[in-house]
Amino acid sequence: MFCVRILTHPAFVCDIQQTPPIGVTMDVISKVFQDSWSTELFSFNKNSFSHRQMFVNEIPRYRQVVSSFYSDIKSVTPCNREDVINEIQPLLDVNRHLVTTTNAIKLLHNILV
Repeated sequence: MFCVRILTHPAFVCDIQQTPPIGVTMDVISKVFQDSWSTELFSFNKNSFSHRQMFVNEIPRYRQVVSSFYSDIKSVTPCNREDVINEIQPLLDVNRHLVTTTNAIKLLHNILV
């Protein structure tokens, strides 16, 4: 839902002005994402929403990818907190000067611009 929210309202995250044609396009794409992640089955007919009509062949394929993603996550053995800390700590120690709020904001800005 976070991705859907950003796609629908990119101004929440980025300093941009969204034109109406782009807004409508992003709305359609976000609804396809929602349908792909939804467990609710829908029937396709001539009165279906436009995004379902345009992506009628893709949405089932996307759902299959999402389902596979979640089953892969279920099959992974969980790790405990100490293992994660032990794995990340050497990276943090070496790069401690990079992990600051200012640098994080700069990196985010560079990614978004």
